[in-house]
Amino acid sequence: MRRGLARTGMGAALAGCALALSTACSSAAPDAPPPPVPSAAHAERKGANGILGDAQWRAFRAALDAASRGEWEPAARSAERADHPLALAVVEWHRLRSPDSDVSFAEIKAFLEAYPDWPERASLIRRAEESMPETYPRQAARAWFARFPPLTGPGRQRLAEAMIADGETEAGRGLLRKAWIEGDFPADPERRFLRTHRRALGVEDHNSRLDRLLWDERRGAARRLLRHAGETQRRLGEARLRLRLL
Repeated sequence: MRRGLARTGMGAALAGCALALSTACSSAAPDAPPPPVPSAAHAERKGANGILGDAQWRAFRAALDAASRGEWEPAARSAERADHPLALAVVEWHRLRSPDSDVSFAEIKAFLEAYPDWPERASLIRRAEESMPETYPRQAARAWFARFPPLTGPGRQRLAEAMIADGETEAGRGLLRKAWIEGDFPADPERRFLRTHRRALGVEDHNSRLDRLLWDERRGAARRLLRHAGETQRRLGEARLRLRLL
């Protein structure tokens, strides 16, 4: 690893990832999905041999520096100048994982399908579930979750609703309860969940969710839930919240 590239933790980590992935790509099976490249001619000219010259390293380092600042267009331009197919892929991998980037479900889906074995797969799946459009077809959603089982509250909710719509009522309601007890939701989606599925949830489900939220120190969500819990659990929850403020 060159000294300049290792100056920042993010740069060093991504550069190491790029080199490891380059090696993996070089030895991949012939039918493995190709990495994204600016053009087919570019891919044919350079290949994916994992070797970067001095000018390529400088461009790749500039791409990583721009990515660390959240400057995705300059990062992509620098990655193109690195003239290596994995440079663009590494920048895209980092962009899709960044909580500050504006990414679509389609972008994450395409990346996961092209690179199913890259690191931080779970974080990409979580972002995909959170960004899945409301209009995404039910059967397409079920196919997605068959390949990538849901990891988040919104993801489990989406699959549960599809199951119920397909007549799998008991299993779907069980998954709804799991989504409610174990999942985290922003305030508005949480209200919509309760409004839509209140009949599928019982006091014990609210009690279990409240206990989990308190252990996870998610105080805002716990306060919102107090009125839905049983009387004993509500009083215990109020006491636990007060203790955390001392």
